[in-house]
Amino acid sequence: MIMRTKIKDFLKKIIFIQSIVVFTFLTLYSSVDAATYFISPSGSDSNPGTESQPWKTIERAVSSNSLSPGDVINAMAGSYHIDPNAPGGNNNCEMFPAKSGTSGNPITLKAYNNADVLLDGRFDVKSGGGTWQQDSHAGWWVISFNWASTGALNPVRWGQLWNGNKLIPSTKTGNFSPPNNGDWYNMDPGAKKIYYHPANGTNPTSMPVTYAACGFMLEFDNGVSNWVVDGIDEIAATVQAYQVHNTASYITFQNIKMSYNGNNVCAPSRDGTNGHSMGIGGGPGIIVRNSDFSQDVAELIHTDDTTSGGGHTFENNVFHDASMDSGWSSQCSAGYGKEYDQQRAGPGIIIRSKNVVFKNNTVVRNNYEGVRIESDNTAGPASPDNLVVSGNVITDNVGAGIRGSCEISSNNVDIFGNYLSNNSINFTWQAQITIDGNCSNYRIHDNSIVNSRHGTISISGGSNNTQSNNCTSNCPPPSISPPPPSPTPTPTPTPSPTLKGDLNNDRIVNSLDWSMMNSKWFTGDSTADLNSDGIVNSLDFSIMNGNWLKTL
Repeated sequence: MIMRTKIKDFLKKIIFIQSIVVFTFLTLYSSVDAATYFISPSGSDSNPGTESQPWKTIERAVSSNSLSPGDVINAMAGSYHIDPNAPGGNNNCEMFPAKSGTSGNPITLKAYNNADVLLDGRFDVKSGGGTWQQDSHAGWWVISFNWASTGALNPVRWGQLWNGNKLIPSTKTGNFSPPNNGDWYNMDPGAKKIYYHPANGTNPTSMPVTYAACGFMLEFDNGVSNWVVDGIDEIAATVQAYQVHNTASYITFQNIKMSYNGNNVCAPSRDGTNGHSMGIGGGPGIIVRNSDFSQDVAELIHTDDTTSGGGHTFENNVFHDASMDSGWSSQCSAGYGKEYDQQRAGPGIIIRSKNVVFKNNTVVRNNYEGVRIESDNTAGPASPDNLVVSGNVITDNVGAGIRGSCEISSNNVDIFGNYLSNNSINFTWQAQITIDGNCSNYRIHDNSIVNSRHGTISISGGSNNTQSNNCTSNCPPPSISPPPPSPTPTPTPTPSPTLKGDLNNDRIVNSLDWSMMNSKWFTGDSTADLNSDGIVNSLDFSIMNGNWLKTL
């Protein structure tokens, strides 16, 4: 009996030692297997990618065949421009991640130490090899470029012209009679020339004039999966900046700001080409959260994965001011921008996918509908079924706050707990929630719909569509706060005298201020009555929302 007890104790010790060995091995293996790389605008792609010797370009990092699950790519502060000759680049400036992570160990591309990182599609216009010359047309200047006609910087295909941070509108190609004496441009692709009419004909030689001609930037394709893109901001792609395509899946985008994507060349063959921050044609499992999308020429995000089954989540984002900048030229026949043209314009998001959850977002001041659920044959038959649209704040959009447009079919959509105010500003035929066509089993309930211009809810066509328990007057404020500030802090800019909406004076407009406004709802409290009309209501919230996450 004693011998048997000793044997049991011995075996327990062996098992304990084995477990320690296995645990140590796994710990060491995981720490060795996951690598950390660094990139910096001042680095070199011939470097080893360490913190002291970083790579220079994002494409060098993401296209590396040495990446493994769990690896992290740290982008140091600064602006990054795509080199079409670097690994991973091609004629559209696209960067293709080469390797996949796993569900528990994604590959991460992130801003290092919460730095300000910007992927910028604009290039110095003089990088094309020319210099500004005064043109024979009064007030116009011309510069030649030698970018290859099939290369990444190809104004024959796409284009935006900027003077500093101002987007310049385009006249029709060959039109040297701008409608006013402001900034305009057009081009002669065949002769490889860009024409610029600065206000009052000022010599642009010393101006910071840049040109954007990269159609796409970061593209997940060919079965790549399990990546996280965190804090990598973007501006000025001319088609789609970030794209998930074909069989790519399980990609998360978070804490990013994207803006000014789309084509601004008015040419006979390309008037008002669509352009947006993000195109999702793959899946499943795409997550977009805690991010800001604005000022694209068309919809800010477009989902169009008609065969993958969808399964995407959009939460705690802000979608605002799509197609609203006057730089999106009203001279183009498609009529984007300040004219509120109804032919082609900018919704906050177009959903053409199945199994999508769109929750707790703010959708405001977009030049079309706020949320457009679209079923048609534009890019293959789309039947967006099994959707949830919940807890969103949707205000001040040119078209309906939520639109179900079902040319083919859309089934089983739950729209509840949303706060809608002052939508359909210019679209007199649309209520704040408008459902038409072959939409079926839409359940619209427990929403607050106030300040309606042309009706609250309109349902036509389809079958088994219901509405219940929706508030249309004296409604409570939104049941959820607008998106919280990103956990990534940003440097505090030079203080401004005031910041409307900063009710607690902590130098940022965020959910803490909203909580204070919420407690003053429908009162005459002067601190929360931002428009000084004697009552705290959705109009004051719209002012606060316009300054959301702005700081002093």
